[in-house]
Amino acid sequence: MKLEKELPPKMPELKWEGQNIPFKIMEFIIQAGIQAPSADNTQPWQFSIYDNRITLRINPKSDTSFFNIQQRTALLSCGAVMENIKIAASAFGLSCIIQLNTKEIEPSYEVAQIYLINNKVKCDNLFHSIWERCTNRNQYSRKKLDPHVFEELKKISQEFIGVNLHSIEDKIKLKMLKSAHVKIGIVRTENPLIHQFLNNHIRNSFKIAQKFKTGFALNNLRVGYLGNIVIKLTKNWTLMSFLNKFGFAKIVSSKVEQGIDNCGACILITVPDNSAISYIKGGQVLERIWLKLSALGVAAQPMTT
Repeated sequence: MKLEKELPPKMPELKWEGQNIPFKIMEFIIQAGIQAPSADNTQPWQFSIYDNRITLRINPKSDTSFFNIQQRTALLSCGAVMENIKIAASAFGLSCIIQLNTKEIEPSYEVAQIYLINNKVKCDNLFHSIWERCTNRNQYSRKKLDPHVFEELKKISQEFIGVNLHSIEDKIKLKMLKSAHVKIGIVRTENPLIHQFLNNHIRNSFKIAQKFKTGFALNNLRVGYLGNIVIKLTKNWTLMSFLNKFGFAKIVSSKVEQGIDNCGACILITVPDNSAISYIKGGQVLERIWLKLSALGVAAQPMTT
């Protein structure tokens, strides 16, 4: 099945010298930044530009889901945005000095200030992967992950102090992981607030999702024609609640997590604590790993439950 991808914008071709970076280049770099993943494509970020500085903030109204406790899901997404900005800036010979907000995120919701420096750095080899990376819920082959792939990913995680990478390839352990995710999925399906939030972000087509610039296309769920009909019908919570009495939640969750059965491996990213900075670093590692997998031709899908 064809995967829908965002088309990259044309790179601005401008002649400039010194540290006076043209606005069109700053704009392009931010456009690359927002190709980052976010929960149900809520895109919980805001930007402001002053001279060569980009200020990144959380938009608290974007992701109001049950799972975004203390803005931790939003912080993961902002970390991914920062990594994309760093990579895209390098395409113009720019490096980034990032000053993270070490105070409480609320009430300012400021995540970081990113200063762009023109010092003729080499273009990051993951630049083109920014627009290639995409979610992929298609059923994977059961072929094991090539050991060199995990080693490449581990090198990335080692660049970020405190972030660790773990690979789960044993089929018994993968089944245990699937079982845990099915249970979480049942909670998601049986909770009316989570159910409503998810359905509010499902769009009937990729074109509509592009128009709204939030949410995701129904076909991204890869549940087939009949599955699409079921999702549309069960948008009504009264019907969903009724079906759940007969074990519908477990059926839906098991279907969603079939990808774990067929994958070559599951990669787990861990951070040292629950601090905002740890989640930002986790988001940076997540994005860089996903971009690396895209460059290597390996499909990936985050376990969102």
